[in-house]
Amino acid sequence: MISTGRDSVLRLWAQEPYRFFFLLAPVSGMIGIGHWIFYAMGWIPHYSMIFHSSIQIHAYIGAFVFGFLLTALPRFSSSPPCTRTEFFTFVFLMISMIAAYGNMWFTAGRICFALMLLDFVFFALRRFKQKRDSAVVPPVEFLWLPTGILSALTGVLLSLVAQSSVSVKLSKLLIEQAFLLSIVVGIGSFLGPRLMGTFKTAAGPIPESPDVRNRRRALWIHSGYAFLLLLSFLIEAFGRVRTAFFLRSAVVIIMYTRSGALVRRPLANEDYVWMLWMSFWMVTMGHAAIAFFPAFRTLFLHLVFLGGYSAMTFAVGTMVIFSHGGKPQALRKRSWRFRGTFVFLIAATVVRLISVMFPFLYFQFLAAASVLWFLSGLFWLLYVAPLVFSFPGQENFEQCHDEAKQRIANLSRDRHAL
Repeated sequence: MISTGRDSVLRLWAQEPYRFFFLLAPVSGMIGIGHWIFYAMGWIPHYSMIFHSSIQIHAYIGAFVFGFLLTALPRFSSSPPCTRTEFFTFVFLMISMIAAYGNMWFTAGRICFALMLLDFVFFALRRFKQKRDSAVVPPVEFLWLPTGILSALTGVLLSLVAQSSVSVKLSKLLIEQAFLLSIVVGIGSFLGPRLMGTFKTAAGPIPESPDVRNRRRALWIHSGYAFLLLLSFLIEAFGRVRTAFFLRSAVVIIMYTRSGALVRRPLANEDYVWMLWMSFWMVTMGHAAIAFFPAFRTLFLHLVFLGGYSAMTFAVGTMVIFSHGGKPQALRKRSWRFRGTFVFLIAATVVRLISVMFPFLYFQFLAAASVLWFLSGLFWLLYVAPLVFSFPGQENFEQCHDEAKQRIANLSRDRHAL
């Protein structure tokens, strides 16, 4: 009986990979920012920007990305959930990548990251091949997934063979920025406005069953914007930073505005929705600020990464955990733990942004921002951890899911009735 129960728990965790990866993500982030704390305290003699960026992007945010996609893609494609073999393969590659980066084996870590991406490609192909309902088609915004994956794989390949300064710079941009921004723009444009109740198209509300012509047109539009986004990284690799970020921020603004992500305020009033709404603005403002002030590129990228991406992952992660944990109604209640997450995150972002004003205390400010982010991640873990280990029945989950969909649809209808 014990073995059966253990097998059942393993199967449940495998079918919903977010449970493991969403817990691993903030812990990985704490490892990445701990680097600055240790250096400021004099506990390590040197610091490594490559270690910090690699852990934060591929392990911290990457764990959120893979956890979300491995859980959501089977539902979007009406296909079987993740198997135990698939789940443990991803876990092995993720842990191996973190271990490689921790030992400063950056090439090995990037290869593990590339293998995860390739494994996800095969995972996605198997799901679309195993669709239970042939009428189910993925949202057009999912075109941005292969865009991000292709850019990251190209970046890893370039990092192995690059000789010129341009190819080295392009490799870094594709690995560290293009991969995440493609997913944040694409999936964010789809998911964010639906959670906020603000989603729209140029013609009004999105129809339930768009015809083939409209879908093909939407795919061409998204393909065009994806091309322009990737083009901006090539332009930046050649040293035209201002031009690159004007183009990049234009794509972000247009995509978020068309979808309904950039609005005055969300219609839904939950705390996690407001955090998500602010994340869209921080991502947008960070890119736009670099276009006007390219000399502060690194600084404003932290508004994007430390502020925008962190807020986005915590907000979406909260929604997923509470929905799958059978407690979506709890999202409407105020929580000091979740608000603590947000307060410490904003404080960390502000401290990081003003660090350039104090050059003689620069690393102390980085350490202070890191401590604040650590507290933000800790508060979030305390808030969500109990529900990560909650396994509601399938019927309960489907009921919660249907209620959430209906509530979002009602918000959208009310919006367009105004």
